Amino acid sequence: MGSTGEVLFRTVRPCHGTAKSHVSHVVEHSKWEHTVAYHLERSPHVVSYVKNDHLDFVIPYELYGVRLNYLPDYLVRLRRNHGSELNLILEVKGFETEQDRAKEVAAQRWARAVNHHGGFGYWAIAVCRDPQGLGRKLEQSISESARELKPHS
Repeated sequence: MGSTGEVLFRTVRPCHGTAKSHVSHVVEHSKWEHTVAYHLERSPHVVSYVKNDHLDFVIPYELYGVRLNYLPDYLVRLRRNHGSELNLILEVKGFETEQDRAKEVAAQRWARAVNHHGGFGYWAIAVCRDPQGLGRKLEQSISESARELKPHS
């Protein structure tokens, strides 16, 4: 378990102020990630989000026998249609590699394990390959979570 309460770091990258994030600014790592943050700020489905930068939220995975850590791009809290919340691990990708596929499989396995535990809310993963279509991706994640799990608080 972790918190965004003590996030403090310096960067030379461009930063953008936030309203829906627990962290006051989003560091721009790419134009795509900046566009995603822009759309997260404006989405009516987004309760809150955070860029996974200096948060130490990692998901272990293995590739070619080597143990590695996957650092997803964003953690997003969405309001589902019936009022409960969905915690979404959001990855922003243009080009997909074998390593990206291994990360996604590990994140899906992680989400299933956390959901099975039942004590940390409901989690899902989404990969955004088109920042302009993020709204549709968020709606799709909400719809899929409703089919996978009965409503709960």
